[in-house]
Amino acid sequence: MKRWFWLAGALMLASCGTFTGQVRGVPSREAVGFLAHDPAGAAADAHPTPEVDQQLSWETSQICTLGATTIEEERLPAENDGKLVDRLVRCKPYGFNMLGISFAGLVPF
Repeated sequence: MKRWFWLAGALMLASCGTFTGQVRGVPSREAVGFLAHDPAGAAADAHPTPEVDQQLSWETSQICTLGATTIEEERLPAENDGKLVDRLVRCKPYGFNMLGISFAGLVPF
């Protein structure tokens, strides 16, 4: 009986070793978009004003707590010669730490 427990334990350990820690997802749905109105953005190629950039950064920090990578930023026409700033970001992945030991790649979240 003791041998069966060792065999079962070895098989369980071997099956865990084949898990890569990555969960397949749909890449087009891994991004989050944020939108802000820039009333002073008359020029189409200009960067957002600091106030609008700060607002978009704050909105991003409320969703992506570990930071984010900007995928694209688009400026769209709005009323009164303003612009809408449409920012698409991808959140940085979460890591799993316990007692100072990182289990990154072992846990799929």
